[in-house]
Amino acid sequence: MPRHVTGDLDIAFGRPFGLGRPLGAALATMPVGLDPIGVIIPADHPLADRDQVPLASLADHPLLIHAADESAEWHDWADQAVAAFGLKVATRVRGHGRTSALAAVQALRHPAFGRASAHLPDSLTARPLSDPVPLYPWHAVWNTTTAQPALNRALELIHTYARTHHWHRPPSANWWLPKPDRDTLRATN
Repeated sequence: MPRHVTGDLDIAFGRPFGLGRPLGAALATMPVGLDPIGVIIPADHPLADRDQVPLASLADHPLLIHAADESAEWHDWADQAVAAFGLKVATRVRGHGRTSALAAVQALRHPAFGRASAHLPDSLTARPLSDPVPLYPWHAVWNTTTAQPALNRALELIHTYARTHHWHRPPSANWWLPKPDRDTLRATN
């Protein structure tokens, strides 16, 4: 979000927590969606035999945590999940993009958090996590000092679409979010 802070972008999407500093006073946020997080594993990993993986099962399989320096919010989310569920970290790798993360899982053979609906190479598979389902929150973030009519209309459309399609609604199953995200969800629902 650094470019957004300087006013170079009209709108950005991301998690506004875990950045190592508060958002600037001129920035506003709007919750947009909750993305269920699963586990990415080698296709022959012991957890690959399950349709869903209980989150507690990851305690027996140390994780690969992949985060670029620019994704402090993802790194924070993963660290909070590890701490909340007593998980172990096998290794931390830095790299840019999804391809880098998938290559690390292939090479090091440790499970990693990721989208359960991700398109993966044949050597990897994704499984949904359950009991609880970890959720990654997405927010629209914009600079209120540069807001223009087109941006306001875009925000209206995003809000309407997200609400109509229930992107902001947690699943009916047991779910988890880090505390600041949970507090924001409660305040907006």
